[in-house]
Amino acid sequence: MSPEQVQGSRPGPRATSGMESNVVAANGVVYVRDNNGTVHAISAANKKQLWAKTATSTGIYGQAVTGGRVYYSTTLALQALDANSGDPVWAFTAPNNSGLLGTPVVANGLVFIGSSDDGLYAVQA
Repeated sequence: MSPEQVQGSRPGPRATSGMESNVVAANGVVYVRDNNGTVHAISAANKKQLWAKTATSTGIYGQAVTGGRVYYSTTLALQALDANSGDPVWAFTAPNNSGLLGTPVVANGLVFIGSSDDGLYAVQA
């Protein structure tokens, strides 16, 4: 697909805040997060939005997708969503409501996220 074809096709609703996060693809679905904190799941086959989940707090960091889950951080929490439905699975808040910074990384069944309290947290995926 040439850049012109991609540019002319805008899957899902237009984000009014822009999109600075990374784009992740898994199992035929493309996941992107807009600057308002909404995670969008878009079918790679037909470019239609499958679901969107608006976070209670914003953030521009990207998402990680593995094991049927979408992980992303807001300024206050690490969130896990069901990759098929967008339904919340769990959330983690750092001690003292420290800000969570960066895109989560998943390894060995743990989700890693940095924090403004100089901590690196590992949460069971």
